Amino acid sequence: MSANEFVTTEYLVILEKSSVGALFNFIKSGNDLNQLIQNESSLIIQSNKLHSGNLKLDYKIRCGSVSGKAQRYFYISVKGKNNELLQYTKSLRELKKALGEQNFIIETLQDDVSFYYSRKAYSIIHEIENLMRKFITFFMIAKVGKDWVSDNLPSQVKSALKKTKPRKYSSELQKLDFKDLGFILFDTYQLADNTSLYNKIKSYKSSDEILLSDLKNFIPRSNWDHFFSEQVEIEGPTLKSKWERLYELRNSVAHTSYLSSDKYEEIRDLVSELKPTLERAFERLGKLQLDTSERLAISDRVATTLDARVGAYFSDINYLEKEIRALLPNAHEMPLAELIDELVRKGEIENYTGEKIRKLIHLRGSVSFNSITSKENINELASQLHDVQSQIQKSWSKEVYFALKALGGRSQLDKIYTQVEKQTNRRLFGSWRTSVRRAIYFHSSDVELFNGKYDIYKQISKGVWMIRKSIDPTMLREFLGGEDAKN
Repeated sequence: MSANEFVTTEYLVILEKSSVGALFNFIKSGNDLNQLIQNESSLIIQSNKLHSGNLKLDYKIRCGSVSGKAQRYFYISVKGKNNELLQYTKSLRELKKALGEQNFIIETLQDDVSFYYSRKAYSIIHEIENLMRKFITFFMIAKVGKDWVSDNLPSQVKSALKKTKPRKYSSELQKLDFKDLGFILFDTYQLADNTSLYNKIKSYKSSDEILLSDLKNFIPRSNWDHFFSEQVEIEGPTLKSKWERLYELRNSVAHTSYLSSDKYEEIRDLVSELKPTLERAFERLGKLQLDTSERLAISDRVATTLDARVGAYFSDINYLEKEIRALLPNAHEMPLAELIDELVRKGEIENYTGEKIRKLIHLRGSVSFNSITSKENINELASQLHDVQSQIQKSWSKEVYFALKALGGRSQLDKIYTQVEKQTNRRLFGSWRTSVRRAIYFHSSDVELFNGKYDIYKQISKGVWMIRKSIDPTMLREFLGGEDAKN
């Protein structure tokens, strides 16, 4: 984003009579709300401009009423330049404070500022993740040994590996997600098990002198504390807490694409602390020597983690395949890759979603995940599974609409379920009724789950719904994915 680019923030402000009291009768237009904002803040609104000190921002407002409800809504759009970001953000805070203090409900529809920080954060998180992966790969292969995979993986995983193409030793580490990378370094374990401890104690005679060094291996310690903390001068628990916090913030970036400036600064601070620490530890690796017991203990811990990750991966993919196959039940014998092509051709799923699924199909054939590129590994693909689920959920929207239309445009929820069962071509399994309800709730301004785009359904009473009258034909065609609205 260059200095000349613009950022836009959009809010949907809702006034509910039961919450705002007498204000509901006074705030009836955009001008009324503008006047309240100016009374409650230092902001000035004139001629579609919002003035905050010397800053002048583009400002739009429009309002409307929620049919059948004692509710009024206001759409507010604020637009500014990227090089005014700090003052722009300050103005937005003042605007939200003025509205929030009146008990108005504020929903954020678009937040370019958060998206800007999210993109910046992703690049530095990606850098520290690559550094950690490089560090652990070198540690496992150069110090534990290149045969740690074949020596320590469970037998069922070894069998699967034999069926795959030759792979790099490091590929086994690629399935570890961000959090599990920290697990290898920071999780505590004993280098020797309790049985060895009991045997050691039993071997001592009353006259023997117990060596402290013999007992230290029975104290649970992390790989970091055992091999690096003395040279790098930071304790494992401290480093672990920083890594786990960075993992939480990383999830905010990966799953929402929105990030506040405060959280971005926290990410930047954490990375600035972690990066030099890992770089110093990496320099220490060349001097590190492990004995046989240490190598075996470390490789066993990592193999256990890998096995758990493989199980979780296949579980997610298997459930996803069921949902995909349910879209075309008559093609149950069709190879999944061909089925995806057919679903894309029929418009049941979008092409970009099909591409994501194809990559997952390819990855499923190899436990070692050799097909992972440096920019898109298995964990990033897994984090995007919710996008695929959302696309499948979208396919329900059209189906539920035509079910309700077949019932005369108005019906009880139970009858809608029955109609869907009668007319659907997909195989129904699991919580399909939840998908039906979501298809209604997401497209009705009468409920909190409304996504704000297609207001298709009206709630008559509890459990009773109807298709709204006078829906804009263009919007309806878009909602139905190109279907003729008259059909």
